[in-house]
Amino acid sequence: MTGSESARFYTGVLAAEESAVLAVMHQWWKVAMLHRAPAADQSRANAATGRSLVSVDDLLVDGVQ
Repeated sequence: MTGSESARFYTGVLAAEESAVLAVMHQWWKVAMLHRAPAADQSRANAATGRSLVSVDDLLVDGVQ
């Protein structure tokens, strides 16, 4: 995650009600996993221009989401 995303993560966790902390952490875990996906940067760049989109299967790391 970027520096600003990390700051928003910590802000969200610290501001969350105790019962919602795990949900907030789970949401940010998904963001972090998207950043780790192979070809994710290329996929975002292609999506922005509307061409050469990468399939979801190509974004999976060893077949795991």
